[in-house]
Amino acid sequence: MKKNSLFVVMTLALLTLASCGKKEKSFKELEETYLPKPEMALTAQDTAEVTSLAQHYLQLLEQRELEDAAGMLYYQKGDSVLPLRPDQLKNQLFVLKHFKGVEYKMEHIIFRDKDNSEVRCMVKLFEPKEGSTRPNKLALVLRPVRHEGKWYLTTNLD
Repeated sequence: MKKNSLFVVMTLALLTLASCGKKEKSFKELEETYLPKPEMALTAQDTAEVTSLAQHYLQLLEQRELEDAAGMLYYQKGDSVLPLRPDQLKNQLFVLKHFKGVEYKMEHIIFRDKDNSEVRCMVKLFEPKEGSTRPNKLALVLRPVRHEGKWYLTTNLD
């Protein structure tokens, strides 16, 4: 949360600086000077691994193999990445059983740093009736974490 707040503040500061006074530096130069650099180097293999994990997770959800899907999830505690505890697994299964989707799609992956990345998925809960404006989608966010060279899908659990 602090990193997101810092990013917003820095972006606003950059926009303010860029919009007034002398325009000696370009926006790109200001961005390179003041915005924090990513903490990790990514390769196409990293993107492929996270994409594969997320797509497999969504495929398990779509096939209603909920125990296997929940078994793919981990949580972060300090510097460790751990499998879900039995109580967390039970809660995760409860949620998955009650939000049956008819379609699961990955929308995007955002890599920020090794502990703060995001896979955003969209779950279509039902087919809308013609002319209906009732919302029928739910966002699902997974947090991929690279720990000791391996990618894990984590959730926002304690």
